[in-house]
Amino acid sequence: FGEFLPKTLFRLFSNDMLIALAYPLRFFKWVLAIPTWMMTELSDALLKYVLRQPTGQVESALTRVDLEHFINDKISEEEDIDKEILTNALNLRQTKVRA
Repeated sequence: FGEFLPKTLFRLFSNDMLIALAYPLRFFKWVLAIPTWMMTELSDALLKYVLRQPTGQVESALTRVDLEHFINDKISEEEDIDKEILTNALNLRQTKVRA
């Protein structure tokens, strides 16, 4: 009952429910952004000054080459279409668009 009723209501009145919930959700997002920012700054300060750990952006552990190796090694012959789609997605940077 706890899962059925919300799904049914949102299917029947999806546009009305979204319009009704948009402003309250935006308000809570704005209100909770302040404590989120404060906790992030506090944790960064603790890491930097108390634990003497470097802070900053974390680089991705996977590179483009790692993804290509994964696609070539793990995707079987049966999933050849998926392999082609993923390979093409990785090569989009080199693809030129014709006008």
